[in-house]
Amino acid sequence: MCRYYTYYHPLFPIAPELPHLLQCYLSQLPLFWTIITIASKTTKENPSIYLALSSAIPKLIEKILHSNGKELWMIQALLLLCCWPLPFGPKSADPSLLYSGLATSSALEIGLHRYKFPSDFTYDEPYDEDRAFMQKKTWLACFILSQHLSTELGVPTCFHIDRTIISALETPDIRIPCVLRDQLRTAYLGFRISNSLGNDILSFSGLSSNRMQLIHLFETDLAAARTVNTGDRDTSGEICFLAVSLQLYSYALEHNIGEGKDNTDDSSRCEILLRGYHAAMELVQIAVTNSFEAPYWTRQIYQSVIHAITFLLKLCSSSAPQLSVIDSPSTRNLISQGWDFLRSGSLMENDHLFRISTLVAYLSKLEEKDPQLPRLSVQSRMSANVMYDAVWRAKQRFSPEVRNMRPADYTTTAVLEELSASWAENVLNEDGLFRHWNSVITNY
Repeated sequence: MCRYYTYYHPLFPIAPELPHLLQCYLSQLPLFWTIITIASKTTKENPSIYLALSSAIPKLIEKILHSNGKELWMIQALLLLCCWPLPFGPKSADPSLLYSGLATSSALEIGLHRYKFPSDFTYDEPYDEDRAFMQKKTWLACFILSQHLSTELGVPTCFHIDRTIISALETPDIRIPCVLRDQLRTAYLGFRISNSLGNDILSFSGLSSNRMQLIHLFETDLAAARTVNTGDRDTSGEICFLAVSLQLYSYALEHNIGEGKDNTDDSSRCEILLRGYHAAMELVQIAVTNSFEAPYWTRQIYQSVIHAITFLLKLCSSSAPQLSVIDSPSTRNLISQGWDFLRSGSLMENDHLFRISTLVAYLSKLEEKDPQLPRLSVQSRMSANVMYDAVWRAKQRFSPEVRNMRPADYTTTAVLEELSASWAENVLNEDGLFRHWNSVITNY
């Protein structure tokens, strides 16, 4: 368990030793319970303990939501649950963006963004250097997670850059752990890319009309960041950095409809897509090679692998001669290894990683290819367009009856359809009753 805390410590102001945690946080039981629950995920002796402990977390969140005061420990607990979320099924059931928003608004309310002025937010509160430093780190974590989650969902972040963040970037505090410094720089670079290329105020979809020019400009920033910050970067940090690179290159994919269209020639677009291909391959390779660390990785690592695999699958769906080098046995083999990685992270049937691995398996088997350069049907989800395009395509694996229902959870509805059809066939099929299975499911 102590090893798990070494992964918590760089990003959040939580001590790495259990005795110190007990001393500091015993009075703040919800935070302590959150830490114990997340850490129990790696318990090999009794793997069911994690799911058992997880059942108590919603009550703790309810306590936070109904609390009259905002406390630092509340914000930390919410951020931890964003980093290492409890198991959930469809994406719509993931509360992480809500938790991140609540953490950020609570942090603003108690003045973490103005940590040098505590008495402005709490009457007659004296300035304490240690507490101020803890507040500063927590505020930086609020920004990092807000950016990660917004990128994952393909929506603009509600976070506003302030002097605290800029100061931490310009004049790094040597007390801030190296991993946190690297995560901050990577998140800020992703923030700039997202807002420039995917959140253009002149575009209804958000896509900038001069995306290719901006991609070339940001490549310079990526090259500088890769050489300057290598000393602060661990394995997970390298994956996050490659994810931001892939985030940039994803904007080179063309769209099926014209809004946000640029007039770039195919050769320039192919050059960018090939660089994206190499970034995606490197990202997945690092993840599968270091998969022994996976139980301690945050959701951002898994999401980075998902983005990389869906990007590779999209490139493989094209038979354009300019991209012929991409759909190769080595690419397919690495996608398969990435599928194994995602599937191994699933904790129960039909949780999110289980669903994603099923999606990858389906798309990997599709043989029909588009003779054009790869195009996306989704265009308003920023760099996540490529992932949501894959999700939309994968819905074709469900029956027309299920798709026509447009349920919030296609997987569960499909299971119900199969069960209903099986039940009716076994029990009632002798009389030819219930020939229209859709009516059975609707009334299920």
